[in-house]
Amino acid sequence: ILRGVFGSLGFFAENNRIKIYNLENPSKITKITEIDGYSDLFIDKTKKIALFFNDNLISKFSLANYNNGHNNGQDKGENKPVKILDKKIDLKNKQIFFGENHFFILADKEIAVYHIEGLDNIFNIKLTFDEPFVVRDIVSKEKKVFILDSRRGGGAHSVNRSSPHSKIYVFDLEKKEFIGKYEDGNITEYAYATIYGNFLYVNDYNFGIRIFDITNFSTLKQISIIETA
Repeated sequence: ILRGVFGSLGFFAENNRIKIYNLENPSKITKITEIDGYSDLFIDKTKKIALFFNDNLISKFSLANYNNGHNNGQDKGENKPVKILDKKIDLKNKQIFFGENHFFILADKEIAVYHIEGLDNIFNIKLTFDEPFVVRDIVSKEKKVFILDSRRGGGAHSVNRSSPHSKIYVFDLEKKEFIGKYEDGNITEYAYATIYGNFLYVNDYNFGIRIFDITNFSTLKQISIIETA
């Protein structure tokens, strides 16, 4: 399964192994190398690093040797990502999400916050949302964390008049408290989010893409909707 792209490099996860391929020439895709013992990964293109992980370990690798993802005759397996750091972290039966400078591990009603730099657990966020809640995604910008509560009702991705509305909670890692909350006025199912600049893009399964201005972290403002559903 393709799990990430860095320039012309494709990172695949298969059978507890990460495989890296050169995708520069689509008619001749070649394997550069493979690394055993990891089931999934996250790539930070800005920092030129990758986090490989399994049920009990996260490893940080530098991708700087890959020249921004362009192949330099590295398709002979001679140049592997350089491991920077290992950290034993229990990920079994837990969800992991990645933000700008942090990653987040969700277990029951608590989110463990880790810093990508040193893979250290810096804080735990206690979730005291009204029941029932379903955390679908967590993203971050600077030291602000955005938590999507989809509040899904019914089967599959169906919603009905009795379905609770989706919410976005904003947590401040400096103040160590929730500083904002947005509740959609319609029946929705927020699923995934990404941040670009001062805008939060949220996928709503039953509608499309909702765009929020996050210039003021404590007061999210929906400014545009793209219908795709």
